[in-house]
Amino acid sequence: MNVPGLTLSPEEFSAAFPFHFAIDYRLRLVQCGPKFSTICARAEPGALIVDLLEIKRPEVQFTTQDITRNLKTLFLIECKSSGVTLRGQMLPLAGTETLLFLGSPWFTESQDVVLAGLAFDDFAIHDPGIDMLMALQAQQMGYQEVKGLAGQLSKQRAELRSANAALQSRNDALQAARDALHKTSESLRTTASRLEVIVRNLHEGIIVEDAEHRIVLANDLFCQMFGIPGSASLVGADCRAAGRESAKMFVSSENFLARVGQIVVGQQTILGEELALVSGRTYARDYVPIMDGLTCVGHLWAYRDVTPRKRAEEELRADRNLLATTLSSMVDGVIAVDGKQRIQLINSAALQMIGIKASEAVGQPIDAVLHFQTRRGQSVPCPVAESFFRRERAGNIYDSDNAVMLRSRQGQLVSVVFSATPFASGDGPITGGLVIFRDVSAEAKVEQMKRNFVDSVSHELRTPLTSIKGFIKSLQQDDLLPLSVRKEFLNIVHEQATRLTSLVDDILELSRIESGQVQFRNEPVQIAQIAGLCLTETLGLAQSKEIVIEFNPQRNLGEGRIFADPSRIQSMITNLLTNAIKFTPNGGTISMMLDSNGREILLSVRDTGVGIHRDQHTRIFRKFYRVDRENKAIPGTGLGLPIVLSIVEHYGGRIEVESEEGKGSCFRVYLPVLRVLRWLRWSRRRAACLSLGIPAGCQKVAGG
Repeated sequence: MNVPGLTLSPEEFSAAFPFHFAIDYRLRLVQCGPKFSTICARAEPGALIVDLLEIKRPEVQFTTQDITRNLKTLFLIECKSSGVTLRGQMLPLAGTETLLFLGSPWFTESQDVVLAGLAFDDFAIHDPGIDMLMALQAQQMGYQEVKGLAGQLSKQRAELRSANAALQSRNDALQAARDALHKTSESLRTTASRLEVIVRNLHEGIIVEDAEHRIVLANDLFCQMFGIPGSASLVGADCRAAGRESAKMFVSSENFLARVGQIVVGQQTILGEELALVSGRTYARDYVPIMDGLTCVGHLWAYRDVTPRKRAEEELRADRNLLATTLSSMVDGVIAVDGKQRIQLINSAALQMIGIKASEAVGQPIDAVLHFQTRRGQSVPCPVAESFFRRERAGNIYDSDNAVMLRSRQGQLVSVVFSATPFASGDGPITGGLVIFRDVSAEAKVEQMKRNFVDSVSHELRTPLTSIKGFIKSLQQDDLLPLSVRKEFLNIVHEQATRLTSLVDDILELSRIESGQVQFRNEPVQIAQIAGLCLTETLGLAQSKEIVIEFNPQRNLGEGRIFADPSRIQSMITNLLTNAIKFTPNGGTISMMLDSNGREILLSVRDTGVGIHRDQHTRIFRKFYRVDRENKAIPGTGLGLPIVLSIVEHYGGRIEVESEEGKGSCFRVYLPVLRVLRWLRWSRRRAACLSLGIPAGCQKVAGG
């Protein structure tokens, strides 16, 4: 039975409490131990408990209210079919509508165990009822025989008093009394022998001492556990002295002896008290006072080695910690359910996606926590129910084309793919299931970006191609067009072909740079000269929008030499200027500045354009990414800034962006200054290459 808050597996729990049963608040049987059905033949899940059992003590009805009001009371419950009485305690299971009975059959005669169809092995190892039954039965037999003997002696005394003259009759009566006493002694010795055999064959180390702390009995297992040569040497010895000797085996010998004294004085039954040994093993100790009415006449101690169980518990805890760590580190949402589709485990990724706390999810039906829908808002059935019905996996977390929307508690929608798998042994009942779901929102965005890129490139290609086809068709169809018109049409065709070539070149250039196939022809260049060429190249586009471009080289710049490929630096600056012109409204201003701190050259391009939201500052350097704007008419493919970033990183530089929506943008590029030593190396290499007829700038690594 899987009881929340406990660490016992169903097999361990059933072994510890073979006669337990659980009922719901409708008084229907939910579950019972493996031996419960032996004494209650009609016990099966769903049966009314009042048809099976009757409460004998306390004197209450078998109702939920009466039971919950008497939770601290010892219950005696009689099985209607067999008449066997169960003795134990009723417990409510926290967070559920279930009442749990923990106890075992109560017998006053050993033959009643056999009559009930049970054996000693049917009881839990820790259950002292059967052992005590045998011990008390033996003691009771002795007491009864002694009482019988006392009665006979009284009768004989009466006969002797009434027949004082009959001496022979009195002697005969005395002889009869002697014979009866001998028979009783033999019976007591037989009973003691039987008890000793039982004790010696128990799977626990047993030691019994009398009221004077003299050892009466000890079995071989006890001697083995405490390193004592033989049990015979213990009989009659002082148990306290033996305890002081054995205390050395335990981690805290002083605490061991003090605790023994407390237990003996308290004379209360102790079960399952764990003791740590110096050797690393662990013993569990039980104590039962032997009472004659209100007088304690002895003490029974039982020890058992629980080291394997403790190690198994530690391994189980380690496995659970490993499982918890693994689940918490997973980015996929994972939920485990029981056979009733109630959540038993949920990891942090699932909690975050659903927007719920673990305490709110565990124990709840999964369809009350996990909600899927289509992109159009139509509800999607819970995959767990489908997998339980089909007894096979439902869904596929690797099939992103079949993504659905996960609706969180806060109403947010996340694109996910899922997979649900039931747990079952062959054709047996389904005992649980596992559902895994993965957030594919990022993948969906990438796919959308690719589609947007294809649409954008298609549009950019289609526009010049359409223009070219239109003017060529006009030239083909009208041979009488004036020469000036034909030249104008051909110029337009040339411009559109140039635009088409530029677009294709951008795509190919970025691809070659990223794949390392581009040969950078590096040489010392003055960046101010290249910046001037870029201004001239973009001046026409700026004038078409009445944009003023200011160029401010600072004094610290000096010659401003860098070691780079002039064409790549020109491409970098042109892309920055072109972007600034595109996103600056008519009549705006663009300022380009060059400066140096001796180690780096700073190139900054500042505009008075529409600006970029802070959340998108890092995204604009991704391939194909374009900022969502209300004005979709601004042309572009989202490749300009990725090309700029690739060139800057190739030369060991860095790029920064400062922008705010509605207040313009500023892009700053930092490139390393050309050192004198590198200049000399380049000059020597250039002279050597020219002497061999090899182009001087052919190298892949900047600054080589």
